[in-house]
Amino acid sequence: MRPVPIPRSFAPPRLRGGFALALAGVALATALGGEPPAAKPSAGQPDAPATPPATTAPVEVFPGVRLDKAAQAVEFDAEVIADLSDPKKVLYLEVLACPRDTKEHESLVYTRVKPSQVHAALLAAGLRPGTPVTWRTEGGRTVSTPPKGDPVRVEFRWRDPATSEEKAASPLEWVVNAKASRRASEEPSGFVFAGSAMIKRPDGTERYDADAAGTLVGLASFGSEVIAWTGVFSPESSVAEPVWTADRARVPALGTKVTVRIAPEPDLRPKPGPRPQPKPEGAKP
Repeated sequence: MRPVPIPRSFAPPRLRGGFALALAGVALATALGGEPPAAKPSAGQPDAPATPPATTAPVEVFPGVRLDKAAQAVEFDAEVIADLSDPKKVLYLEVLACPRDTKEHESLVYTRVKPSQVHAALLAAGLRPGTPVTWRTEGGRTVSTPPKGDPVRVEFRWRDPATSEEKAASPLEWVVNAKASRRASEEPSGFVFAGSAMIKRPDGTERYDADAAGTLVGLASFGSEVIAWTGVFSPESSVAEPVWTADRARVPALGTKVTVRIAPEPDLRPKPGPRPQPKPEGAKP
């Protein structure tokens, strides 16, 4: 299936501010049958894309990025980059998924898609971004404010090359604490749609931070993650000793194709409060 055409003025690689990310989400929603604001395109601006036929299957909205609107989920193509063929090698991790030419040396998988494109697709799915972790110094100590955003579930899906069996697992199942011998999935932490940030360049233009930082699905808390792990720890070894490593017993072979799926975590999403009940006629205020 061909990607749904997105107007160039809305495409994340051309973002000129945080508001442009919202516009990208509106464009995706329009392309997928949503309700965009009624507005005429300005002169020279391409019309909104035609609405494709209704479908329950994920729709490719950028090359390698798919939107499952019914499930409010986003998928993107990736590949195992963690090379654990050397039995003596210990691979310390700082991210779980990164874009190409960024943090492959400390990641489980890498992808050719842009983090800003994943962000735009998550907006179209109806998820709300928050803020990545922030760090500050108080009383000579380094302290953090945890990341915020809609809670999400991250899943890796792949085919076992030996059995051709379809498998799925949280990426945290592939991560083990080298000192405590426990998996990251055993921690009382999850993922949130932190949403990275827009960074101003010296020439006055802006870029989406995670596109260059490589923090698509984070583990360490850099402060630029699209999807952030709430088990906050500093990537600076002077602040926190590295302990999280790739588990060679779980990580598939180098080059294994992986689909990364991001969906709402229903058990952790804020629940609406009780609706006020109408008072019977004649009741005192």
